[in-house]
Amino acid sequence: MHALAHSSEFAFNTLILGNTDSETRSAFWEHVSKQKPWSNQPCIHAAHASCTLDKLVGCSIHGDGTQMYREDEFFCWSWSSIFASMSGICKDVLLIKYPIAVIPERQMRSQEVRDAAHAK
Repeated sequence: MHALAHSSEFAFNTLILGNTDSETRSAFWEHVSKQKPWSNQPCIHAAHASCTLDKLVGCSIHGDGTQMYREDEFFCWSWSSIFASMSGICKDVLLIKYPIAVIPERQMRSQEVRDAAHAK
């Protein structure tokens, strides 16, 4: 995120903020802060008290199995901004989803670990 924030305003606005304007982002967080279960989340209220909501970027964490070369299966976790989308100039999902960890299934030594990774 640091690299995107400091590379160019256009890249950050497109890939992280999804070209949403500050009013839309503020309205989103105002709406979310009134919904259960988020109405009781201290992090949202702390962010509201310490910064303007249009500067707050929510992150989504996603985990999924992927097949790669020679039918090896890998488990991949990635993060993305909740404002990012595939609309506009973003035509490649890898521009808005950033891998955190990729683990080959064959490295998950016990069946219990494999089952737990696939169950989430």
